[in-house]
Amino acid sequence: MYVLSRYISNPDFDPSLVKNASNACEGLCKWVRALDVYDRVIKVVAPKKLKLAAAEAELATQMTKLNAKRKQLKDVSRPTVCLCFSCVFSAFYSLV
Repeated sequence: MYVLSRYISNPDFDPSLVKNASNACEGLCKWVRALDVYDRVIKVVAPKKLKLAAAEAELATQMTKLNAKRKQLKDVSRPTVCLCFSCVFSAFYSLV
């Protein structure tokens, strides 16, 4: 990208100025400038994508653990609720 920086920093390497010389060169100038912008952006975004992928993998692991714990809680809670209702009904019928 060092080669591009020599041209990008040149004030004459502007698409509106280059257009006076040639329409084809204007397109090339825009393309080279777009490559420079893309290079700068990708250097910022790439590490963030890697961190995102790592965070999503960790999230998937933790969600698997959470779902397993939820299932355990559901399995434990269901009999307890049934026992409570049976106690209430038996106490009610003993009073009647």
